Amino acid sequence: MYPRTDSWNAIVRQYSSTPVGGVGLEIKNDQDSIITCSIGFLSNCGTFIELCFRVIAAGDEEEDRIGFQYLAEIYCEVFSQASRIIRDHPLLGNNMCLHISHISLPIGLTGVMRIAKEIGRLFSSVGPLGELNINRCDIRPYFASFLDLQEFYDSEHLVAFPPIQELTISHPLCISCKDFATAVVGLAK
Repeated sequence: MYPRTDSWNAIVRQYSSTPVGGVGLEIKNDQDSIITCSIGFLSNCGTFIELCFRVIAAGDEEEDRIGFQYLAEIYCEVFSQASRIIRDHPLLGNNMCLHISHISLPIGLTGVMRIAKEIGRLFSSVGPLGELNINRCDIRPYFASFLDLQEFYDSEHLVAFPPIQELTISHPLCISCKDFATAVVGLAK
């Protein structure tokens, strides 16, 4: 879906020579089985590079159950590749802003754990952040280490946040208010 690492490096180096000051990742899905993904990179010199694509999962009514499962797998793959593209950017700067918005499908436990693993990889590659904005996301993959979720006791799926100057979490999905407050307090400690 996205360019390979060597092609991506060539694209970045051709259009930008300064570190990235901000990254935005947005993944959306709609009722018509369309997943739209965009990743935007804003460099400190003002150059903006955006990668976008749409995946359309076609099927008939008899295949809805299989189609939905297939769509959830595609969703996880889209997130995984988007994470790789961000991690592979050759000019990621320190103290940049990272904005993530992905209204996920009910992807099941396996999907949540896969996304948690990708978020862990992403956070470990970006270094200190000036701003982290998590919008309309299932926060279980982000805050598993602060929640008492048995399925996340495997340390491979726990996410270590980088140092963050400003954290904004808006419209969290799939978690109770009490669990969300516990997770945020755990992160703050």
